[in-house]
Amino acid sequence: MSSAAHEQTEMLVSFRIGAQLYGLPVAQVKDALRDIEVAPVPLAAEGIVGIATHREKIVPVLDLRRCFGMAKPPEGASQAVLVVAHADEEIALVVDKVEELITARPQDFIRAPATVDESWKRVATEIVRHEGGLLALLNLDGVLGALQ
Repeated sequence: MSSAAHEQTEMLVSFRIGAQLYGLPVAQVKDALRDIEVAPVPLAAEGIVGIATHREKIVPVLDLRRCFGMAKPPEGASQAVLVVAHADEEIALVVDKVEELITARPQDFIRAPATVDESWKRVATEIVRHEGGLLALLNLDGVLGALQ
């Protein structure tokens, strides 16, 4: 069943966290970086690794592995950073790897099945079919809500 919210083709930036492929609308992604210098923030919520400067703005930095309760990547493994727009601010998301742009048609969007754990559905409300398999559409409101 297709989601009614998607009436036209959407471009998605795909990225990996562990083995799972996720995506965000390309319009929401402001930048993709290999690295970002992070200043730690004492007493920050789990998942928030600090703050950084991006294009003269201070942005919070979230490690999605930590937000999802996953183990740290192997020592020496490279990671990437996506700077995304959310509400009236920008947020830097640490991911394992930025993959590719994916074109998704309205019929490619599927609601997460009822059998999927509720905590996972908060952070990925939809699944997107594409030629490489399935992609979970990241819900930033759900990710940020889980931090509070």
